[in-house]
Amino acid sequence: MEKQKVNGGWCKASVVIGVIAMVLTLLPLASAWFMILTSVNYFLVPIGVICGIVAIVKSQNLIVTIVGLVLCILALFMPYFLADYYLASAAESVGNMVDSIDKLGDTMDKFNINDYE
Repeated sequence: MEKQKVNGGWCKASVVIGVIAMVLTLLPLASAWFMILTSVNYFLVPIGVICGIVAIVKSQNLIVTIVGLVLCILALFMPYFLADYYLASAAESVGNMVDSIDKLGDTMDKFNINDYE
């Protein structure tokens, strides 16, 4: 008797978790404020890998399961490869913050606070 491929939820869960983990991995490239979200991957990736392993054991769609596993594993190791870009993004964010504070100080100097006391 031949085993049939079952389209179950485990392989889909692995892919969805892998995509979410990859998005959370790539968000700090847009802004350093998203850096805290990369720590969520340490919880998501093992769940995605476990879902992928269960999907393989239950003989679900193998191609989708492998895609999910690859996405999860990439999401785990991408921060190590993108560390230089994360640092550049963080430095740019800090520079923008310093410029904003300088502009705020210039604006406060225009309004002499001692006149109102």
